[in-house]
Amino acid sequence: MLSVFVGAVAIAGAVFLLMPRRQRLAQLSGRPANQLEPEAIGGWLARRKDKPESPEQQFAHALRTLAAELRAGSTPLDSLERAAGARVPWPWALSAARFGDSIEVGLLRDAREDPRLGRYLRQLAACWHVGTTQGAGLANTIERLAGGVKAQLELEATLNSELAAPRATGRLLALLPLVGIAMGYMLGADPLAWFVGSISGAVTFTLAVLLTGVGAVWSRRIVRRVESGIG
Repeated sequence: MLSVFVGAVAIAGAVFLLMPRRQRLAQLSGRPANQLEPEAIGGWLARRKDKPESPEQQFAHALRTLAAELRAGSTPLDSLERAAGARVPWPWALSAARFGDSIEVGLLRDAREDPRLGRYLRQLAACWHVGTTQGAGLANTIERLAGGVKAQLELEATLNSELAAPRATGRLLALLPLVGIAMGYMLGADPLAWFVGSISGAVTFTLAVLLTGVGAVWSRRIVRRVESGIG
């Protein structure tokens, strides 16, 4: 009876992990899946995890504030200072603005110093170059960049949600051999003794380890390839 109960629990856990994210949230929140809007899902997850904004999200907010300050007629120095917030994403650009140096060069240095925000800072430097040298609307260009950053973050969030099931499948497949060994002991057998004490057991154990490792690496490579497709 104990082995049957353990097997049922394992199957139920596997089914839950393999559910799409929306259905898992519906099970946890007690609401139908078709009534969970994306905003509601995001709010529910935020309340559950109490997770602060990522640097990318903070940078998108800073870009929108920067565009609003420039559109209101503030100087580049004042705009950069007011938009920076608690975590200054462009310290070298801010220093350059204070001393009358090139803000574009400062942004490029910030991009080198901050690999996580580097691509966005380089894009901001390009916007600054176009806005100051060719007379294009700097505020409008930066606001479009903020919209692009926000769209990129939403795409990455959607991708992470869709990849949750493949990741869970990989973890589940890696743990299944251990579950099988544990159930063997519950049934009164000695799987490890058979693996170590016989040639057929050793061959089976070696093949199982190799196949499990290949499966885990293969699943991880598939997930990483999908993730790199939007990077």
